[in-house]
Amino acid sequence: MVAASFFWQVDMSDLILSFPSTVVFGSDVVQRIGQIVEKLGSRCFILTESVLRQHGTIDRIEDILDRRSISHLVFDEIGPGVSTKALEKLISVTRASQAEVIIGVGGMRVLGAARIVAAASREHELGDVLAGRVTNRSHVAYVEVPASYRNHFMLQDRCVVTDGTTRHPIVVQLPESTTSAVIVDPNLTLTMSPKYAAAAMHDTMLAAVEGYVSIRSSFLSDTMLIDAISRLGQALRGIIETPNEPKHRVMASEAGMLTALALASTSQGVGGALSYAINSVHSVPKSWVATVLLPHVLDTTVLSRPDKLKRVAHALGEEVRELKPADAAYQASAAVRRLIGLLELPGRLREMDLAIDDLVDVAEIAAAMDMSSSAPVPHTTSDLYDLIKLAF
Repeated sequence: MVAASFFWQVDMSDLILSFPSTVVFGSDVVQRIGQIVEKLGSRCFILTESVLRQHGTIDRIEDILDRRSISHLVFDEIGPGVSTKALEKLISVTRASQAEVIIGVGGMRVLGAARIVAAASREHELGDVLAGRVTNRSHVAYVEVPASYRNHFMLQDRCVVTDGTTRHPIVVQLPESTTSAVIVDPNLTLTMSPKYAAAAMHDTMLAAVEGYVSIRSSFLSDTMLIDAISRLGQALRGIIETPNEPKHRVMASEAGMLTALALASTSQGVGGALSYAINSVHSVPKSWVATVLLPHVLDTTVLSRPDKLKRVAHALGEEVRELKPADAAYQASAAVRRLIGLLELPGRLREMDLAIDDLVDVAEIAAAMDMSSSAPVPHTTSDLYDLIKLAF
């Protein structure tokens, strides 16, 4: 088990470290949730998704809280396409519960919704939170329990939600130190099927690769991310050989943790923006979209970051030591394509019941997102549509 409490950010050439929340990582550390929550309050509200109730995860957390005499209510109807309209209902229910602690358990969308509910608490309007006008931390504490390998915003005071009217993704700036604690237990990922687990790993790899080649990267984020990419490559090869072996899930969780640490200073790029946009507008699972986009994003980076892509290829197990960076760079996307093929994951956007005409507006939405400006080369809306067509 590893306990830590930090993230960093880069301001120009200076590296600034700060410590907003506690992160507890390790197998079975979910057992510590009662110990963590009781320091924050005696009444809590758990926001989650029904699949985790079905797999027994929520029952287990409730048992732990009961042993600490912590009263709790559960809302387990958060769907994958949670929008701002659904958040109004969640905030109303949470306020009625008079909860002192909000616990978010689930994937990235569930955790984002829980963060916003915690930020609104009993005193702020949803519109003010979504617009980033709320700057003071809520008196309601928030504890996060990811149920997959990743939450790319884990150590940032931000999250992504879907606008209930436009269906566009919104990156919400939350009050500083909104999250009180994060509990990362790799064993919770065992509820995922091997194929979905592999897609989530590719989603993490896209985030890691884009953070690594970003114009906002630093020596510290680079160190974290190349290690994360290596661990993800090993985990994916392991899933191919032994799909249900827990150690592969642990390694992927370690990679997700490293990626979240690094993304507190660097940023995803156009692949991340497109993934969020397609997920919001068309309700296609983000991890599947990211899997399809990953090799194409790598290809668009070859000319601008050949040295870094050579290191990515090496981290993925390719023999590129003797090759010049320009020759080795394409081996990174080749390695990813082999993994996608061996795992029988979607290789084209058309496999997700999407039509190319449906994706014209998506390029414009993604181009307007701040993370797109972090790519190593500028991308226009037309460039992003060309990338979509390549992936289609």
